[in-house]
Amino acid sequence: PEPALKIAGFGQARVVVGDRMLRSGDWRSITSRDLFFFLLCQGPATKDQLANTFWPDLSPGKLRSTLHVTIYRLRRALDPLETVVFEDDRYHFNRRLNYVFDAEMFEKLLVQAGAVAAANSARAIELYTQALDLFRGDFLEDYASGHDEWRVMRANELSEKYLEALDNVGSLLTQQQEHQVALDIFKRAVSYDPYRESARRGVMRSLVALQRRVEALRHYNELERFLETELGASPTAETERLYHRILANEPLTD
Repeated sequence: PEPALKIAGFGQARVVVGDRMLRSGDWRSITSRDLFFFLLCQGPATKDQLANTFWPDLSPGKLRSTLHVTIYRLRRALDPLETVVFEDDRYHFNRRLNYVFDAEMFEKLLVQAGAVAAANSARAIELYTQALDLFRGDFLEDYASGHDEWRVMRANELSEKYLEALDNVGSLLTQQQEHQVALDIFKRAVSYDPYRESARRGVMRSLVALQRRVEALRHYNELERFLETELGASPTAETERLYHRILANEPLTD
């Protein structure tokens, strides 16, 4: 059946209940929205854990009423679904619901791809591609909150998984001699994180495989200037060795 709850966390956050997409006014407060994503992403939490995250400066009496009002608003926003439940002295996102969440699906697809990569590279590429298509921007990139340290950590974790997936699928495509597609993948990684030298090396290797050696050397020179300007640093020894091998026209078979 069609999921009753659809949640998108990559890029701008979107929550759809049935056919109704929640607007900012539906939450009644930013904190009720924040609490929803916190429970969804961080798992069950006690009242004390929620207090330390969202209301560390409130008195016990004020905290009790504020928490109850926020939970009430959250539940009203997602009515008629029972989205938040209180069990074992903890608040939980109700995972018994029929729901889809792009960040969860992203990670599941990456696990599946990694499990089959050695035995079936074509299937792994397909799974990696499905996962990468879900990544439409940084996790909750429009999330503005005074208590989003957990969100920043989660966003960084997912960004690293995204970059690792690009590296992995680029390497698999290279093994299959799909050098132009691999080049596009490695360039995608460089565009997202220009400091990532594994992706830079992927670009250089792909260009050499496509008989575009001069462009590969130019890419290294651009990286060298970029790092010097931004960090006052040089490329790593591994990247420098690759550059000198290309410069010497050595085969890049390893």
